[in-house]
Amino acid sequence: ITIRDCYAGIYLGGVGTATQPHDIGNQIISSSCSTYNSIGDPSVPNDIGGGASGSSAYGIWLQAQQNFVVKNTIIRNVSTSNSVGSVDGLVVASGKGTCEISNNIIRTLKRNNIAAGGAYILTGMRISHYATTTNIRIFNNSISELLTSYTGASTTKLLARGITFEVGGTLTTSYDLWNNSISIDGSTYPNGSTTCLEIQQGTLDTYTMKNNVFANFTAAQTGVAAHYCITTPQVNRIGSAATSSDYNDFYIANDQGTSGHVGLGATTNYSTLSNWQSGMSFHAGIDANSVSTDPQFRNNVDDLHLSGSSPLLGIGTTPPAYILTSDIWCQPLGSPYNIGYEGIGTTGIGDLSQQQFYLSDVAPNPFSSQISFSVMMQQTGKLKITLTNTIGQEVKVIYDGRAVAGKIDFSFAEMKIKSGIYLLKAEGDFMSDVKRVVCIK
Repeated sequence: ITIRDCYAGIYLGGVGTATQPHDIGNQIISSSCSTYNSIGDPSVPNDIGGGASGSSAYGIWLQAQQNFVVKNTIIRNVSTSNSVGSVDGLVVASGKGTCEISNNIIRTLKRNNIAAGGAYILTGMRISHYATTTNIRIFNNSISELLTSYTGASTTKLLARGITFEVGGTLTTSYDLWNNSISIDGSTYPNGSTTCLEIQQGTLDTYTMKNNVFANFTAAQTGVAAHYCITTPQVNRIGSAATSSDYNDFYIANDQGTSGHVGLGATTNYSTLSNWQSGMSFHAGIDANSVSTDPQFRNNVDDLHLSGSSPLLGIGTTPPAYILTSDIWCQPLGSPYNIGYEGIGTTGIGDLSQQQFYLSDVAPNPFSSQISFSVMMQQTGKLKITLTNTIGQEVKVIYDGRAVAGKIDFSFAEMKIKSGIYLLKAEGDFMSDVKRVVCIK
């Protein structure tokens, strides 16, 4: 499935009443782990939504769906400039049965409006359940680059949320959250609050959360605005007595203890992992084996692969049997398990032969007029290579077209470039890589 230049992506709408039941068994999937559905043109900002009309924009909306599957889908460049509209990557409204959300990439969602917006603002995944016992399994997903143009006063309102579990039905529902990576950076809207994970109910539902990365890279904030890894409306709990959370990474990159906190319980800030562990006293031993460390993503914005030196390699725990045998990049899942959305054990991303997309080092660097480099692609698809200055202005388009899978060598000569620092960027269908180069005349 490829969707481009639309007001919204995919909408599946059931009724979900006692007399008109949910739709059953709908699937948004692909034929293999190496084939991806694509919602939003990777080269066109604001491709899905984009306008001021309408109340919201989204990649996928599942309304009253039972036993659904969403897998191997890339959602990006979704936005709205409406003053009250929300922007969502994936919405599950009144989900029911045993459901799966796996191996998806959600990134580059934006509210192009200076107002704080409506109730839900900006969310990677927003999920609620029907008034019946439900199990929603969310694993091997990546969420990053949630942006807003908010310029108002400092606020405690969460303007960007990686995943939100909304208040659902009155019967207990279980949410299984395994091996997901969420990267939030609200530095461009410092007066707004952000969180990687928001739980809105906090007592009835059961959460199993393991091997996840909740990383917030927001810079220091002033006033009442703050940034979190996780928030719950309860001061000492996140769910029912059966809730289990462990082997996660809760990382606050900046201003920890002042505007940055691992968790928020009701109105109490838990600044460190230790504070969080003791504060969530309802759950004995919660996050006993979790860590609080820089995950060392290859790129915090658009490539949440772990680097070869990441401390999260091989320190996760064994996932349940329903987890796929391969991760989002078709790499095998096996012991020792990683924390995060890839499962290639202690190998990490350091082995070029294991990588899906890679831009080699540039030679020579520094250069005077000519450079050589290569791009590794494991899938045939779109490739764009550009040279930009350090403020993002495009200096030269080196290549823009389709490329065949494999190693592709490039040589670029440009006599008119002035001395300075430049960024060489290679962009594929769903990944990118950047190298810093220096020109000396």
